[in-house]
Amino acid sequence: MSPASGPAPAGESGGSSDPVDQSAAPRPPGSALRVVGIASSAGGLEALREVFEALPESDRLSYVVAQHVSPTHVSTLAELLAPRTKLRVVTLEHGDLPQPGTIAIIPPNQDAVFTDGRFQLVKPQNAIGPKPSANNLFQSLAEALGESAVGIVLSGTGSDGAAGLRDIQAAGGVAIVQDPASAEYDGMPRAALRTARVDLVLRPEAIGPALERLVCQPADAQAAAALDGDRYGQILQLVRQRTAFRLDGYKPATVRRRIARRLALLNLSSLADYVDHLRTTPDEAQRLVREISISVTAFFRDRDAWHALEQAIATLVRHAPSGVLRCWVPGCATGEEAYSIAMLLEEALRTGQRADLQYLVFASDLDDDALEVARQASYPVHALEALPPALRDRHVELHGDVGRVAKGLRNRLVFARQNVIDDPPFSRLDLISCRNLLIYLNPPVQRRVLELFRYALKPDGRLFLGRSEALDVHADLFAAVDLPARLYQPTQGLPQRSPAWRSPAAQPGLASPGGLPLAGAQADAPPAEATARRLQAQLVARHVPPSVLIDHDGDVLRFEGKLHPFLGFPTGAAGLRLFDLVEPGIQAELRALVIRCRRDRQPVQGAVHACSIDGRPHAVRLHLAPAATQTPPLMATPNSAT
Repeated sequence: MSPASGPAPAGESGGSSDPVDQSAAPRPPGSALRVVGIASSAGGLEALREVFEALPESDRLSYVVAQHVSPTHVSTLAELLAPRTKLRVVTLEHGDLPQPGTIAIIPPNQDAVFTDGRFQLVKPQNAIGPKPSANNLFQSLAEALGESAVGIVLSGTGSDGAAGLRDIQAAGGVAIVQDPASAEYDGMPRAALRTARVDLVLRPEAIGPALERLVCQPADAQAAAALDGDRYGQILQLVRQRTAFRLDGYKPATVRRRIARRLALLNLSSLADYVDHLRTTPDEAQRLVREISISVTAFFRDRDAWHALEQAIATLVRHAPSGVLRCWVPGCATGEEAYSIAMLLEEALRTGQRADLQYLVFASDLDDDALEVARQASYPVHALEALPPALRDRHVELHGDVGRVAKGLRNRLVFARQNVIDDPPFSRLDLISCRNLLIYLNPPVQRRVLELFRYALKPDGRLFLGRSEALDVHADLFAAVDLPARLYQPTQGLPQRSPAWRSPAAQPGLASPGGLPLAGAQADAPPAEATARRLQAQLVARHVPPSVLIDHDGDVLRFEGKLHPFLGFPTGAAGLRLFDLVEPGIQAELRALVIRCRRDRQPVQGAVHACSIDGRPHAVRLHLAPAATQTPPLMATPNSAT
C-alpha cells in the first residue's frame, strides 16, 4: 500500500518509512478482521470526509474505498482525506493484504477484487461504466468473507454498488446506505435501497458509531445467543406463531448467528431483550426469517457448473417426448437463476428444433419482496454482465441502465411463495435447481427435503445443487451424474414413495380436500364403499383445515370444518359470495390469490395475519388450490399456523 502524505496518528508511524509487512499470512475468512468496502461517486467527497471523521479506531476493521473518478484522473483522494481521520490512509496496490486500522483507496482506472486473502488490481473489463467498480469489490468481499464483509454505499449517481451490496447482505454481512436525504446525489443510495435489503440507512456521521456497535462488539451478542437456551426456545416459538416458519429446521449455529446479528443491528444486549422486541414488534419475526432463509442468486453463477447444466438440459430436450418440460427452482430469491435456466431451455429447444416441446419453470421462495423483484424481471445492467452476449441480446431488453427479461421468456415462469420444508412440492418434474439451501438445514430436514425432491422428480430427472453441497450420505436417494457440477439423478430401483408431508385426505382413493367425492364416484355405492366414504369423512374432519369450495364467481359451494373464526356474515341481502364473508383487511389479498390460482393452476398462499380464536392469538395464512374435479372451482383454506 502506498501511504498518503499528512500526519500519522499518534502511536503509529506514517509515510514510506514504515512499510506495511506484506509477508504476513493472509487472514482466513471468519478471522477477527473484517473488511469494509465503501462506494461513492459524485458528491461523495464530503460524505467520505464525514464518514472518516467518525470511524472507530479498531484493530478489527480494515477499509477499502471505491470512489468513481475519470480513468485519466490523477487521484489525490488519499491526501485529501488523510487529515480527516486518525486512521492510516494509503493507496491500494496489487497484492495488498487488508490491514487493521487502515483505509485503502483504489487507484483510478483499476478495479479491485478480494481473493485468496489479498486485494488484486485488475483492468476494468468494460470501457463504459463506473471505475473502480463497487459491485466487483463488494461481490468479491461477499464471496470471500461472507459474514465478515461490510458494504457501505454513499452519495453518487447511477446504481453501482447496489447488486454487490445485496450479495454482502445475503452472505450474512452488513449492508449500510447513506440516507438519501443527506446525499448530494442520491442515485446510488436509492438504487441500493431498491435492489438490496439494507440493514441500516444512516447519515454519514452516524456510520462510524454504528460500525463500532455492529462489528467491534459482536462477541457479546453471539455469546448471549449461544448460552440462553430458554430464551432461544421462546424465539423459535414466537417466530412459529407469527410466521408459520420453523426455525428448528435450520442448523442451530446458523440461526444463532443470525439472531446475534439482529441483536447487534437493534442495539440489544440480551436474548431477553430480543424476546421482548419480538413480542412488541409485529414484523420482527418476518425480518428474522428473511435473514435466515435469504439466498444468494445471480445469472449463471459458477460458470463451469452452468456449462454442465446446459449439456444436461440439451440431453433432456433431445430425449423428451412431446409435451412440456417442467422445472422447479426452490429458494429462487430475486429470480436470476430461474431466468438463467429458462434461457438454457429456450436455447436447447431452438437449436434442437423441438417445436413439439415447451417448458415451464416454477420458482418459489419465502420472501415476498424478492418474489416481486423476480416477477418484474428488471435488473441493473451490471447484474447482466455474467450473461453470455448472445443470450443477453436475444432474451433481455435494455432500457437505459436497466435490462428486463423479454416477455416471451417471462411468460414461461411462475413465481410463488412457498416453504420448501413444509409446503407441498411441484410434481412430475424434469429438473430441480436448489443451490446453497441444503447446507443451512439440519440433517433430518435435509433428508426430508431430498426425499421430497426425489418424489417430485421423474426417474430420469436431474437435481442441480450448489458447489458446497454433496449427497454422499444420501446415495440411496440420488446418484451423481456430474459430481464436480453437483448434478444428480434419482437412484434407480427404489419406489417413488410419497413424502411424509402429504395429507391422508390427498392420497389416492380418499376424499378430495374440499370434502367432495373424487371424480367418478358412484352415488349408489355398495356397503364396502359406503364404509370407505365414512372413513374418508372422518379423515377430512381430522386432517383437513377449515376449507371453503368456491366457483368461478366466488360463490361458496361447500363449507368444511370450523370456519366461524375466519368468516362472518354481513347484514343486508343474503348471499354466499366468499369475498363478502371475509374480513375487509384480507379481501384484496384473497382476490389476488384467487386470480393467481386460476391463472397458474397451482397452489398459492398469502401472508401471515394475526387472528384471535377463542380468545387466544393465532397466526393465520390463506392457502388456495385448484379443486381436483372436472370443473375448476377453487378451494380456499384459512390455515392456522399454530
